[in-house]
Amino acid sequence: MKALIYCRVSRKDQDYQRQISDLKATALSKGWEVLEVVTEKISGAKAKRAGIDRILELAEAGSFQKVLVTEISRLGRSTLQVLQIVERLMELKISVYLGNYGVETIQPDGKRNPMISMLISILSEFATMERESLIDRTRSGLDYAKKNGVLLGRPVGTKKTNDKLLSENSKVIKLLKAKRSIREISKITDRSVNTVLKVKRAL
Repeated sequence: MKALIYCRVSRKDQDYQRQISDLKATALSKGWEVLEVVTEKISGAKAKRAGIDRILELAEAGSFQKVLVTEISRLGRSTLQVLQIVERLMELKISVYLGNYGVETIQPDGKRNPMISMLISILSEFATMERESLIDRTRSGLDYAKKNGVLLGRPVGTKKTNDKLLSENSKVIKLLKAKRSIREISKITDRSVNTVLKVKRAL
């Protein structure tokens, strides 16, 4: 049985190695062969994600039978988004394994798990509520800071000059000159898309 591991974190400074090790251990214990580990550092709220595209591409090619994730929120932040991904995978006879609950969307007999749609909907709704709550708390904190005279944003005088920006991103420059795409460069160099764009403008 071939499996794909999918790990995602929301920010560049976060690490997904723990997700990888936990899911590899699960695959080993169940005798599943890990075909590929797909990782990305991107918000689950983004509609277009290269990692999910990669999973669906391999799924449509019939390359594997299971996708392993540590929890449902790794697949996406909105209920609709998660259900669409899971539904498409199940249409292709691919089971999604949720590590934190130890359940799969497709049972060993090949039938859909009757409880999974309800479970995924509930868990995804909680993830959506959590995200909305975080946004509200952030906005509330920013409003409070402004009312109390706290200066927000980059301190005055700390903006990088073009020369410094270029000197710190030689690899980005090389890839830009090689006509690689912005997103591809961002992934290769672990620089944000915004940084790559700044370097491009500075050139």
